[in-house]
Amino acid sequence: MRVLILSLDRALVNKSGEGDTLKRFQAYKKTCQSLITIVPTNKKSLEKTVKGVKIIPAYGSNNYLAYWQAYQLAKRVCNKEKIDLIVANDAVLGAMAVWLRRKSPIKVQINIFGLEILNKYWLRERIQNIFLKWIQEWAIRRADGFRVDNEQTKDLLIDHCQIKSQQIVVFPVTPSKKSQERFLKALEDKRLKEEMVGKNNKMILSVGNLVKAKDFITLVNSAKLVAKVCPEAVFVIAGEGPERGKIEKEIEKRDLKDKVRLLGSVDYSKLPSLFASADVFALSSSHEGFPRVLMEAALSGKPVVTTAVDGVNDIVEHKRSGIIVLVNNFQGLARGIVSLLTNGKKAKIMGKRARTRAVKLLDFGKNINKLINSWKQLINER
Repeated sequence: MRVLILSLDRALVNKSGEGDTLKRFQAYKKTCQSLITIVPTNKKSLEKTVKGVKIIPAYGSNNYLAYWQAYQLAKRVCNKEKIDLIVANDAVLGAMAVWLRRKSPIKVQINIFGLEILNKYWLRERIQNIFLKWIQEWAIRRADGFRVDNEQTKDLLIDHCQIKSQQIVVFPVTPSKKSQERFLKALEDKRLKEEMVGKNNKMILSVGNLVKAKDFITLVNSAKLVAKVCPEAVFVIAGEGPERGKIEKEIEKRDLKDKVRLLGSVDYSKLPSLFASADVFALSSSHEGFPRVLMEAALSGKPVVTTAVDGVNDIVEHKRSGIIVLVNNFQGLARGIVSLLTNGKKAKIMGKRARTRAVKLLDFGKNINKLINSWKQLINER
C-alpha cells in the first residue's frame, strides 16, 4: 500500500517530531510500502523522514494559504508516488482528498472525530462554520470510507448522512502504550495536591484548551453550587486559550477566586501526576470528538462527571464508571460532582471500573490492526 495522510497534528513538524501521532504512523508504516504525511502549518519547517514515515510541512502565513500549499504538495505526491489511498484527518481535508482523486483510482478515507456539522453549538460559534458544514457534507457524500472514534458518530453517519455501515470502522485515537503506562502507573502527589487546592481540600480537575467548545463557563457556574454543599471543593482547570478573559470575569462575577484556579498551560509530562492527585475529573464541553482527557482520567482510575458529547458512552458507563449529564447544564454537573465528593467509596469503585474499561478499549495493537485492515479493504474494492 502507498498511503498519503493529510494530518492536522502540527507536533509532527516539530524538530523532535515527538508524540503519539508519530508512533501510530510508524506502526502503520510496517505494513505500507510507503507512508507520507502532509501537515498544513503556519511555522516554517523542513521535510524529514522518521523511521520510514515521510513528513512534509505545508507552510502558509495563514491557515488558508497553508491548506492551499497542502493541496499543491498532495497533488505532486499523488502524481509521483502512485498513491493508493488518501487518509484525511477531518472532512475539510477530506474534501481536498476527494478533489485530488477525481481523475485517478485513489481511494479516500475520512477520519471523523465528532460529527460537528450536526451540532448546534458548533454551528453557532462562528459564521464560517455554515460554509464549512457545506464543504464537509460534500466530502462525506463522496468519500469511500470512514474512520470514527465512537459508536454515536457511526450511528449519525448512517442515519443522517446515509452512509453504509460497512464503510465505517470504529475505534478511538488510541494513546501509545508508553503514554497509557504514564497514567496507569502515576501516583497521587500529596504535595502537588496541597499546592493546587490547599490542605485537606478536594480537587476537581478539568483539562483542555480554553476555547468555546470546552464551555468552561458552565463548569465555573457549577462550582458555585458545589461550593455551597462541599466548601472543601476546589476546581483546577489546566489549559490556555482565547476564552481565558471571559472565564476570569465569570470567576470574579461569581466570587469564586478561592474555588476555581486557572493553571494555564501544563507540560504534558506533568499531567499524569495531576490526574492521579485529583478526586474527580470534570468535562463540560458542548461538542468534540472522543475526548482524550476522558481516556486519561479513566486510565488514572478517576471517576468522571461529563457532558454527553460524542464518544462519552464508549468510555463512561453512566452511574457505574462515571456520571453523564446534558450539555450546557451546570446544575447537572454540580449534582454529579457533589454525589462523588460526598461518597468516597462510590467514587473509588467508579474509578476502578473506568480504568478496567479504558484498558480494554484502548488496545493499541488491536486498534492499529483495525485501521490497516480497513485500508486494505478499501484498496481491494477497486
